Amino acid sequence: KTMHLEANRISRINCSFNSLLNLRKLYLNNNHISSISHTAFSGLEKLQFLHLNKNRLSSLPKHLFAELPKLKYVFLSHNPWSCDCKMLWFPTWMATYKGAVEGMQCAFTGLHNQTLLDVFTHGELIGCSVPPGLASADKCEETDANTAAMPHAI
Repeated sequence: KTMHLEANRISRINCSFNSLLNLRKLYLNNNHISSISHTAFSGLEKLQFLHLNKNRLSSLPKHLFAELPKLKYVFLSHNPWSCDCKMLWFPTWMATYKGAVEGMQCAFTGLHNQTLLDVFTHGELIGCSVPPGLASADKCEETDANTAAMPHAI
């Protein structure tokens, strides 16, 4: 029901958790995670708490949380979040999400100490050169095949 993987120098997350159908709490904080597959948490319908704080995440795949109906809390603080078009989908998801998301500070100097939601609310997107509908698509995400051979990937 609970899995602690803190401080294991994990750098990438693929779909290794898909068979853990009874998982309710997942602690992945304090690692080196910079990439998460869009299917990383598929099938974890009972997951309630997800700790991703203190990693190297700058963006998240658009449908990462789509199959997590019981998710109550997502901890995302202390990551170098890119407040740009890659995360354009996030405020929309937040508006429909009934749980709590904590700690999404922008990493860039010009937006330092602003939250991701503040940036989108005030229209301060960085680097958006494509229409918003296209910007929200996951054009840059890594496939599971690309991450399978990576060290410290799970």
